[in-house]
Amino acid sequence: MFPLAYAPGVQTLNGLARDDFLYYGMLHQTVKGRNKIRRLRSGMIQLYYTHKGDHMSTSSSTRGPDPAAVLGSTQDQDGSRAPITIGETSMLVVALVRIFVGYLWFQQLFWKLPPTFGGLHTFVVREVGGAFIPGYGTLVQNVLLPNFGLLGAFTFAAEFLISISLMFGLFSRAGAILATIMALQLYVGLSNTEWYWTYGMLVLLAVVLLPLPTGRRLGIDQWLAPRLQVAVENHRTARWLSWFV
Repeated sequence: MFPLAYAPGVQTLNGLARDDFLYYGMLHQTVKGRNKIRRLRSGMIQLYYTHKGDHMSTSSSTRGPDPAAVLGSTQDQDGSRAPITIGETSMLVVALVRIFVGYLWFQQLFWKLPPTFGGLHTFVVREVGGAFIPGYGTLVQNVLLPNFGLLGAFTFAAEFLISISLMFGLFSRAGAILATIMALQLYVGLSNTEWYWTYGMLVLLAVVLLPLPTGRRLGIDQWLAPRLQVAVENHRTARWLSWFV
């Protein structure tokens, strides 16, 4: 058993250079044979290395491994786990969806601009009678409306962060989480006042972006992810932040 790492500019296992990502782990099981899969484990990170050509089977890119793009696993012939991967074209399509969703949130900022947040007030008032969760309308009427200035500032800031995160692929999972929360709030408060799937689809668009590292294609996360992985051994904060890219 020995530690294995992929680092920028470093020759790694079998002399193959990997400059995209750095991972660390222990060689858990080696299956002999040119086309067999080698399984690596480090904490919750699992990599599957295929020794055919110059290919990493977990990679959503042809250039290097991306374990976050592995959605699940199936049984291989020898009983080990084989990854279910997402191809490069599929990742690019999902990245374009991410940019579209980010622009959707960005576009909604212009009818609730500070300092008055005028357009927002009408929808908050509608939530008083339109919410389907008992007591939510009372909360809006007695807590949120009397503090509308604070609510407007929070809403504008949250939607601005969502749009920047998703459009530019910067901590894209964090943006997807925040988008899910905001969309759920809209669904609870307004789905009874309009066609309910309007806000239901907004929730689903955000949820779709949660499991995948969509910012690692056409986004800043593609540059940020390997640098966080370099720092993950020495900095707990980097370990925590690496999940959001």
